[in-house]
Amino acid sequence: MINNWIDFNYSNPLEFDSNKFVFLVHAIQLGSPISINGRPMDRKFGIGYKIFRDLKKNLKSPEPDYDLVDNPFDIAKMTIIDCSLIGRGKHHEKCFEQLNTWNPVGFILSVPAENILVAEKKDLNSDFINPEEEIQHYTNADNGDPWDLLLNGIGTYNHVLIKGKCDKIKIIGVFDNEWALRDSPQAFKNFYKEWAEKISKNANVPLITISDQKELLQSTPSEVGKE
Repeated sequence: MINNWIDFNYSNPLEFDSNKFVFLVHAIQLGSPISINGRPMDRKFGIGYKIFRDLKKNLKSPEPDYDLVDNPFDIAKMTIIDCSLIGRGKHHEKCFEQLNTWNPVGFILSVPAENILVAEKKDLNSDFINPEEEIQHYTNADNGDPWDLLLNGIGTYNHVLIKGKCDKIKIIGVFDNEWALRDSPQAFKNFYKEWAEKISKNANVPLITISDQKELLQSTPSEVGKE
C-alpha cells in the first residue's frame, strides 16, 4: 500500500506565513467561556469535557484521562490521536483554504508518516473507549492523500487518525484559530486566545494565530497577490 504521507512537506511554525502554510493539528477540549449562570467556567466542567470523561469512567476505558493543558507532552502517551490537516496556499496552480478545526485551540504536531492510520474528509468518530480496537480496525486501511484533504474539503474539518504511544510524536507549536471564531462574540475570542497563550507557555513552543483571511487582506493590502 502506498503511503502518500512519506514525502509530504509540512510548514515550520518558526517560519509561519499566514497565506502559505500546512499544519497537522490536534484540537483540545476547553469547554466554554461562559457557564449557564453567566459566570466564568472551569474548563474541566465544560459539557463536552465532562461527558467524555464520565463516559470513559463508566465504560471502564483502559485509556487514562490525559490533561493536555497542564501536561501537553502527554499527547505522545495517548493510544490514538485525532488530528486534522489545515492550511492555505496553492498546489499545482490550485488554491486551497482548509481551516476547519474541531476546536479553535490546540497543538501543531510532528508525526511520523507510518503513524498515520487513516484520513478522511469527514469525522471518523474515533472510539477512544477502546483505542486498541480502533488501531486494529484501521491497520490495513488506505491512509488517504493529504492533498485530497486540502484541495477537496467539503466544508467541515477533515480527520487524520494517528497511532500514538510514540516518542517521535512532537508538539512543535500551538494554534489559535481566529478563522474558526470569525462570527463569534468577542468573549469567545478572548477566552480561546488566553488559553492558547497559556498552553503555548506550558509547552514552550511558538503560538501561531490563524487569522480570518478577510481581516488579513483588509489590514495588509500590500500583501495581496504575493505568493
